Amino acid sequence: MFAIKPIKDERGMMLLNILFFILFLGIMGAAITTMVIADYKMQSVNLARPRALYAAESGVEYALRGVMEYAVANASLGGLHGYNETMQAGGGTEAEITLSLIGQDSLVITSIGRTANFSQTVTKGINYIDVSNYAIYSTGSISNVRVSGGGLGKKSHATHMPKFELEELRERARPLHYFPGNLTINSPFTFVNDLAFVENDLLINNYNFIFLSGVIGTFVAGRNITLNSTLLSFYNGLFYQPNPGSFSALGSWRLYYIDGGLIVNGNVSGRSYFWGILKNTLVHYNRTRINGFMQHSVNGGPLVVFNSRWNRQH
Repeated sequence: MFAIKPIKDERGMMLLNILFFILFLGIMGAAITTMVIADYKMQSVNLARPRALYAAESGVEYALRGVMEYAVANASLGGLHGYNETMQAGGGTEAEITLSLIGQDSLVITSIGRTANFSQTVTKGINYIDVSNYAIYSTGSISNVRVSGGGLGKKSHATHMPKFELEELRERARPLHYFPGNLTINSPFTFVNDLAFVENDLLINNYNFIFLSGVIGTFVAGRNITLNSTLLSFYNGLFYQPNPGSFSALGSWRLYYIDGGLIVNGNVSGRSYFWGILKNTLVHYNRTRINGFMQHSVNGGPLVVFNSRWNRQH
């Protein structure tokens, strides 16, 4: 007799294997899809976070420029307290800006940068002083000099000077009014279109003319500034001294009238006469002239900013 072998139903096993394989592929596909979606979301967050931060920081810089422009036109920043503005920062981002004033010399800028699904908050606090509020702004003492015309008068022993790119001022003075050493002016009348830049000492020494002399223009002097003029002298401009030095008006019987202002990195001194009752130097406050010069400062306006404080919040 022949042995009859049972026939296995291999088609059922193959079908079961195929089902398990399809299930395995489905599980793997779902896992890969989940990982891809999670990675995409993470990448979106990673891209959105710096974009929102950049928008917030751009909002702060935009606000600072606006504050400087406001300071040029206004003697006080008081009107900016609580100011709110939303600016478009590009690339689908925006920054919401809020200004808060604290006292007379402190400002806080809050900027919230936003993308479609993310935000970053940046705050910057600054202390400032408005140089254009003073007829005389000096890091040293001020003696025997009067002021008129309003403003806050004199600022002595100031701890912060405005900053300028001095090479830009030199270029403004070149070629006719740039002096690499000392400058002595002996003529009775001197005219400067924009400004004169003197690297070292400036001496206005036209005392040989008995009655009247005049100087028109802004002067930047690297060291000492000395006036030694006639009986009555008019100065229509501003004197700026970026480096340590002094400003001196000589001759107690002479009268100096300065329509503009003094920004001096040192002591400012005039002379008294009639037993100390009268002073030989009068500085008339001219805020427009000071602002016009201060717009060329590093900050682009009359504010000297110090003690900046940044804070970033996620």
